[in-house]
Amino acid sequence: MTKNTTILLALLAFAALGGCQFHARAPEEYKSETDKLIATKEADLKACYEEVLEKDSKAAGVVKVKFSVAPETGEFKDVAVDEEATTAPAAVGECVVKTLTGLKLDPPDAREGVVTWSYEFKANKPKQL
Repeated sequence: MTKNTTILLALLAFAALGGCQFHARAPEEYKSETDKLIATKEADLKACYEEVLEKDSKAAGVVKVKFSVAPETGEFKDVAVDEEATTAPAAVGECVVKTLTGLKLDPPDAREGVVTWSYEFKANKPKQL
């Protein structure tokens, strides 16, 4: 499996923050932190994909998802498969959505993150004797 992540930051105005402290990541730091958080769920993603393979041994392809990272909470929200850019069966996309929904960046960021993330799934080929 391979992955690719793109992060766009939607800068928000913070005129009313006063003396509040907040974490504001640079785009590369945002990408790195998001990748690290997603990597913590790799075993769950793999287990879900293996369940799909039990029903469809040829299930493979790319799943591309889009989601936002809520400011101040860091929660991954509105995780959805980008149907036009996804080549894997729907069940594989459902694995990705289920695995990523509800994850939280810690510490959260003061800015909303808009993320496009893709993963390539390859079915294991049986070993030849």
